[in-house]
Amino acid sequence: MNIDHRDILRHQIETMHHIIRRMIDDITEEESLRTIGTSPNHIKWQTGHLVFAAMLAAKTLDGTLVPPEGWDKLFGKGAKPPDRQKDFPPMTELRAKLYEFQERVLARLAKASDEHLVTRREIAPNWEDSPLNAMLLLYGHDFYHCGQIALIRRDLGRERNFG
Repeated sequence: MNIDHRDILRHQIETMHHIIRRMIDDITEEESLRTIGTSPNHIKWQTGHLVFAAMLAAKTLDGTLVPPEGWDKLFGKGAKPPDRQKDFPPMTELRAKLYEFQERVLARLAKASDEHLVTRREIAPNWEDSPLNAMLLLYGHDFYHCGQIALIRRDLGRERNFG
């Protein structure tokens, strides 16, 4: 039985989406602003940041996802650290947009050819790679942020979701 790149990637993405949902589904608005140590990255900011990672994942599959107005200044590349910002969208809105974008990435992946996944292209300015490699890196990035969220969850007294 042959497994193609799309199947491997789909499994990785679905697993990461499941982990992210377990990390943020039960977080309240108040809890979403908790930070630990010297990191300004609260769960609300990290969730918005994951929206932008999903947008970039979609771009690797020749798709364009547009964030709600103003989100790029809160969560995009070059945004001010979260502790120097205010007026974040509610967690319910952030979760909904993240889950919508995650589903759209999977829908685009289902249509991608194996050839597309392994052909080098521009992913972002100064970043050229295959969509396969880029998406694996992006989902590794998401897992890193899940680790940060897990530490905050522990500080909140929440159950461990993995590990």
